Amino acid sequence: MPAPPTMPGQPAARLFASPTVVGGHVYIGAGTGVFYALDEATGRVLWHQFLGFVPKKNCGARGIDSTATVAPDPMTGALTVYVSGGDGYLYALSAATGAIVWKSVIALPSPKVSDYYDWSSPTVSNGRIYMGVASQCCWPRVAVPGRRSLHANLLRSVRCRGCVGRLASVHRRR
Repeated sequence: MPAPPTMPGQPAARLFASPTVVGGHVYIGAGTGVFYALDEATGRVLWHQFLGFVPKKNCGARGIDSTATVAPDPMTGALTVYVSGGDGYLYALSAATGAIVWKSVIALPSPKVSDYYDWSSPTVSNGRIYMGVASQCCWPRVAVPGRRSLHANLLRSVRCRGCVGRLASVHRRR
């Protein structure tokens, strides 16, 4: 079980992401916004890195729900963990140390209302990273009197978990 929350408003220490196992290490993010690398054989924490959370606003607080992708960096070949943090950024972490190699904005959440959240998991293909983004509560952000968009209907129909999908797939044309 992940470590308990240590900051005001930090979500509970739950695991919603699926683990990624590569080379004897287990990589997983927690509801607290802390990302972990564990030894597969012993369960010992090898390293951890705080990647943020979204505090409770009009929806509940959320940490890391994204399942990590572990792949070689296309420039250096170093094994890299790609994961969405709870703070609106996509992170590239050193698989060996957990150090942040870089981070890039996916969609920064509003400080006042629950809006964007990175439910999706990164897919790496041909040197590119593909990510989805959704609204945190899966409610349409703009209401049109008397009408709902197809987007709003789709998001409501999946009851929030996996609004955009947990993993993108990439197919080559032949």
